[in-house]
Amino acid sequence: MCKKSEVVNCLKRFIGESEAAGHRIKELLSDGGTSFNNSEVKALLASKGIINRISMPYTPEQNGAAERENRTLVECAQSLIHTKELPIKLWAEAINTSVYMLNRTAKTLVPGKSPYEIWFNKEKPCTDHLRIFGAEFSGLFIYVKKPELPLSRFH
Repeated sequence: MCKKSEVVNCLKRFIGESEAAGHRIKELLSDGGTSFNNSEVKALLASKGIINRISMPYTPEQNGAAERENRTLVECAQSLIHTKELPIKLWAEAINTSVYMLNRTAKTLVPGKSPYEIWFNKEKPCTDHLRIFGAEFSGLFIYVKKPELPLSRFH
């Protein structure tokens, strides 16, 4: 999401994906910011039967779990960047990698289960494809030339 104006479309997509995966969102907890506290979001949530809970202004402690998760993501990304002395322009990749890894790491909410396992109702995720972040790699790129169409088809 690049702009706060994209919140409604992102919420619609997330709610749709959640329902497709067999999950029902019961409530949305957000701060009092206008991106989540507006008539368009309220109408969307009401149409889906989702309770819209808004925390009190200037009380980040009410958003403790989200604030802590964000801090964990930032610290993980900083560690990835710092460990390999990578340029800060890779910040988005480091954040995406952090999210990917943390979603596959067991949490205390359901002992021994990761968010991935709970969401997809699967056993432990495969990690064979994972590589060290920032490591150099070599690969083989195969170029396949497409057959040319005869010009007579276009006459």
